[in-house]
This record gives sequence, structure tokens and C-alpha cells, in this order.
Amino acid sequence: MTKKTLAKASYLQMQKKFWEMPRGKQETFLKNLYSLSPITKDIFSIWLADEENLVLHRLLEQIEKETIRKIGRSRKIKVSNLNLIIKNAKSYPLSKISIIEIYYTICIDMLEFIYNVKWIAARYQKSCAKFIEHYFDHLQDIAEISEREKRKNEMMNIIKTYLHEGIYAPDIEILYDELSE
Repeated sequence: MTKKTLAKASYLQMQKKFWEMPRGKQETFLKNLYSLSPITKDIFSIWLADEENLVLHRLLEQIEKETIRKIGRSRKIKVSNLNLIIKNAKSYPLSKISIIEIYYTICIDMLEFIYNVKWIAARYQKSCAKFIEHYFDHLQDIAEISEREKRKNEMMNIIKTYLHEGIYAPDIEILYDELSE
């Protein structure tokens, strides 16, 4: 038997056993599964309660906590935490627009952090440039060309504003020049 066959067989066996359980045990099983982790709760919220906006709002709050809420309190951002937020968001059944919104918020908040903190490690502006690049890559998932162009122009104008305000970010400036061509 191949691994795929074994996986399918075990899923079918689990499904069969689940439906053989009494109703009370099924409910307890689902309740335990739901309380397994915050990620599981978010997935249940999206699939069963159709609360994608609520989950997206929580993710955007986490991003804000890791970025702009640190202005004036810290000179550091944990980029690994932002990457973890993105990784988790991609494991959720979120729409492509929601993923784009997550990248948009990270880009804007990191630009704001870089602008306000001034003297920070170069790795932050490099990370910001990467997030901007990922944002533009994900824009390709939008089918409507007018919407894609609108979002692209909006981000380009925001980057341009920060660059004209005197933000020191050579990697972002290079990326801006490449995208402007």
C-alpha cells in the first residue's frame, strides 16, 4: 500500500468511527478539537460560523501589536512573529483578498515603524522590502485588472510618500524604482 492509500484509508476509518459514536461523544470530540488551539478556533470560525472578517481583524491586530504599537517603546520588531502570522493566515481558509490585506497592513505598519524610529537595523527595511514584494506578488491573484491596478497605485503612492518624507530605506527605494518601470 502506498502512503496516499494508507492516509485515505485511515481518514475513511476515522470518519466511519466518528459517525458510529453516540451524538454526545461526537459533540465532546468537536468541543475538544475546537479548544485545541487558537488556530483551530479560527479555522472553525471561518468554516462553520462564516466569520472570516472577525479572524482577519484579529490577525491585523496582531500585526499592529508587533509593529506600530512598538513605536516609542521599542526599537525592535520581531519579523519572525510577522512571518508566523502570515504562515498561520495562509493555513486558514482565508480568501486571497484577506491575505493581500494582511500583507498590506504589514507593509504600511513597517513603513510607519521605520519612519518613526529612524535609527534601526538595516534588516528591518530589507524585511519591509520583502513584504512589499510579496504584496505585489499576491496582487496577481486578483482577477479584476482595475482592482489590481488601484491597489498597486495606492501602495506605490504610499511608498513614494515615505521616501519623500526622508525615510532611509535603500532596499525599498530600489524596489520602488523597479516597480515604477
